[in-house]
Amino acid sequence: IPHQTDLTIFLAAAQRLSHGVCVYATTVTPALRGTTVPDPLFVNPPPIAAALLPLASGSLSRAVLAFLAATLVAVAAAVLLGATRLLPPGMPLWQRVLLAAAAAATFPAVQVFAFTGWDGFTLLAVVGAMVLLRGERPLLAGLAASVLLVKPQLAWGVPLVFLVAREWRAVAGFALG
Repeated sequence: IPHQTDLTIFLAAAQRLSHGVCVYATTVTPALRGTTVPDPLFVNPPPIAAALLPLASGSLSRAVLAFLAATLVAVAAAVLLGATRLLPPGMPLWQRVLLAAAAAATFPAVQVFAFTGWDGFTLLAVVGAMVLLRGERPLLAGLAASVLLVKPQLAWGVPLVFLVAREWRAVAGFALG
């Protein structure tokens, strides 16, 4: 895989964290010389590096396989959740699942998946937030949507949507997340 993907950047930050080094360090530290991941600049929230600590000590290929497997599970969960809870119930289930799967399997989505991006997890977060809003659980919807903060450039519009919709509890949930 390319050296500058979401996963490699986040793994490098997790490795720094596991060695007691600041996740935002800009130089290769002696403790990290010879590790499996290059030392790219990390600009994301620190809890994400902490979430990847279990993958930080192994090989890059194992980390990639584990990450891709988890991403595949997240995409499958988002497809099933969207098909069963968001698409019209009058439509046969197989058509809803096929439609949701087709939406998740577009070329850009597959390309991001292949390059170990976070989009499978963010897709599940957005679908989960939509389901929770429909179920009148706005605080939990906001918390679910806050997972988008993994990639802050994706998250900026979410609070605006909640504000325009006057979903104050969702705004509070997003802020808590």
